[in-house]
Amino acid sequence: MDEVIVIGGGFAGLAAARDLTQAGVAVTLVEGRDRVGGRTWTDPFLDTGEMVELGGSWFSPEHEVAARELARYGLAVRTHAVPRRVRWRTDGRLRDGFPIDPDDLTELDGALVRIAEDARRHTIGTFAHSHESWREYVLGFVRSRAVEDFLFGWWVMISGSDPERGAAVDAISAIANHGGLPSALLTALRVTPREGWTRLAEAMAAG
Repeated sequence: MDEVIVIGGGFAGLAAARDLTQAGVAVTLVEGRDRVGGRTWTDPFLDTGEMVELGGSWFSPEHEVAARELARYGLAVRTHAVPRRVRWRTDGRLRDGFPIDPDDLTELDGALVRIAEDARRHTIGTFAHSHESWREYVLGFVRSRAVEDFLFGWWVMISGSDPERGAAVDAISAIANHGGLPSALLTALRVTPREGWTRLAEAMAAG
């Protein structure tokens, strides 16, 4: 019998291990944490019993694989309404509604144009910053601390990872797939598994 070692118990590793096992391959899955699920983790909030996502939370209609895996295990999803009110903390200040001062609008606009252009370059294979983290990439052209914090905050919400560790190419790919940064910000924060991502990871591991 063929034998395979799968490194990592995130969703990619779990899917690979499951599919190989079902194909008759002997699989050993190695995971560094004491849980499966990778960057997703559903856990009780303090002593309230309310379950919260401590890693990646949302997916969008374009993420067909996520929807297919949830359906495979009979796990329901819920769609959240677009928020009517938002609050940001940028450049050391709490702000209601808009994340920056009017004086920073020109820089934000320029940053969004740059990111949109790099997303276009990514789709044709000419994005030149694949080796950089999201933090390195943003600091290469942003000078405003508020704009910087806004772009870092967006990445944390989407990926659940530190901007210093998240790859710029992953962020640019997400933006390209969602039709631009504003669309990515709004549409990606809409759909979640009703029972949480950990429930899906555990179901995949059991299979």
